[in-house]
Amino acid sequence: FFFLEANGRSWGTVYELSQQAFALSQAVCGPLHRSTALALELLARSLFHLGDCQAAANQQTKALAIHEQLGGFDTPDAAAAHSSLATYLHKLGQAAAQAQAEHVASAAPATRTQQQQQQQ
Repeated sequence: FFFLEANGRSWGTVYELSQQAFALSQAVCGPLHRSTALALELLARSLFHLGDCQAAANQQTKALAIHEQLGGFDTPDAAAAHSSLATYLHKLGQAAAQAQAEHVASAAPATRTQQQQQQQ
């Protein structure tokens, strides 16, 4: 993302490209694939940087659901998706504070599991 901005491209361009990436991923890989979830996360991040935190949270929630269906709630992808969702919900304000806390708490066990696996 920083490379794109450094070259004069805007988040609007990133948004358009992420929409294309999502459509292609869904058409080629199907709706329940890691690539589709990653494309949704890119779409969410671009929406977040464009200031549409509610739409970002909605797209990130879809990505999180895919990650959890594919690998469970305690995978690195799910933990990262929870973390991003918490960021978007935090930006939405105090009304979302409870949901944010729940996602951060959900990400914590996955992070601990990953750290334990690395130590072995």
